[in-house]
Amino acid sequence: MFKGRLRRSMTLLSVAALALGMVSTGLLTGSANAANSTPGVTAKTITIGATVPLSGVAVSYAPVSAAANAVFTWVNAHGGVNGRKIKFIRLDDCYDLAAYGLGCTAGASVTTLSQTQVLVAQDHVFATVGSLGTAAQDSVRSYLKTNGVPQLFVNSGSIDWNDPKTYPDLFGYQPSYVAEGKIFAKYIKARWGRPKPCGEALRALLIEIIEAPEVYKKIVGMQMLVEGLAMGAFANGYRHNADPLAKRLFQLVMTDEAFHHKFGKI
Repeated sequence: MFKGRLRRSMTLLSVAALALGMVSTGLLTGSANAANSTPGVTAKTITIGATVPLSGVAVSYAPVSAAANAVFTWVNAHGGVNGRKIKFIRLDDCYDLAAYGLGCTAGASVTTLSQTQVLVAQDHVFATVGSLGTAAQDSVRSYLKTNGVPQLFVNSGSIDWNDPKTYPDLFGYQPSYVAEGKIFAKYIKARWGRPKPCGEALRALLIEIIEAPEVYKKIVGMQMLVEGLAMGAFANGYRHNADPLAKRLFQLVMTDEAFHHKFGKI
């Protein structure tokens, strides 16, 4: 029963991702003219793509896009979207870290931008769907906007995806990191009382890093301050906690934070 609900939810999610972009093109109404004039769309297919780490240090994220591909395959087997089959192209961007080696097999010159350019200029995708990484996707959002390609369901909780005035065709899909932080704080407060607030100087610095429009400032800030503080806080929580659920939660979060802290990537 649970698997059935999960499958239905993922199917709706994948169809919704395409529907967001298709509304403005007339494809949901079956317009032949819209299909003929929209890149990546024919009378029989809709071509979409994603840049994701399929090799290198972030290869553990690869199953996310593989799961999305499985859902699109299932949708195709059940009639597709408005009679069109989905063609999902995944390109390895090594989490935008190929220049450092680190086990990347896509080539040292590969970047998220170069792979996105392949999707747009060579594969003529209708939209990118489920591409991963805050810094990586920040680096291509202007390029995709300029080329009129929707950037849908970005795999990141950054608040950068919540800017509809500047990027009307850019959507995230997971809860924001800000919302996750509030949820975590609420849980901590409910279990152990009100957490001690940080000082005003540190608070101002954290806000500046998180909200900075410059990608480099976010990367440096995350690596040098935010992730380090997070690792310390979660390690302390893990060490001094007897709650099995909380200890497991801290352990999982530390595993993820350790990766971000090492490479300065969000």
